[in-house]
Amino acid sequence: MDALIRFVLCYYFSVMPCIVFKLFFPLNFLYRNLKLLLEILSAASIVHLSLSLFCFCFFFEGDFTFTFVAELVFGV
Repeated sequence: MDALIRFVLCYYFSVMPCIVFKLFFPLNFLYRNLKLLLEILSAASIVHLSLSLFCFCFFFEGDFTFTFVAELVFGV
């Protein structure tokens, strides 16, 4: 059940925003900063934070599949 919840959360926060925000370019910057801020405020580990920053590079290159899989494996 935990894996299913993690899957849904990853899909909601990684894949859907990528598809939607690619259509509205000004929202890309807002989403990236908001997600990064949430990572920092949630006291995520350095490894997870680094992974999230790494995923952002792929997020803005359009490869949202990598972001989705990486966050599914390493946690939301």
